[in-house]
Amino acid sequence: MDVIFEALRGLLMNVFYRITLGLGLTFTTYKSFDALIDGMKEYIVSSFQVLDNSMLNLLSMYRIDDAITILFSAFLVKLVFKGFISGSMTTLNFNPN
Repeated sequence: MDVIFEALRGLLMNVFYRITLGLGLTFTTYKSFDALIDGMKEYIVSSFQVLDNSMLNLLSMYRIDDAITILFSAFLVKLVFKGFISGSMTTLNFNPN
């Protein structure tokens, strides 16, 4: 009976460590990419603020703001897919003992 409890404890400890490590990596990745995207967004907004009204109207007519939004979305989707693919292909060999 002790063997079963010892095996179950080892299994649960391994699962706990994997979940904790995964949550930590996810949080760190999210915060770093959030800062990167915010910095890029601030740069683009500050670049548009120096333009005169006629140029802003022309860019608005050509819907450049929508194009920038699409590019940001595509960039983030690519990062997410790359994370899912690399995360599913790599295995975590963590032994707490």
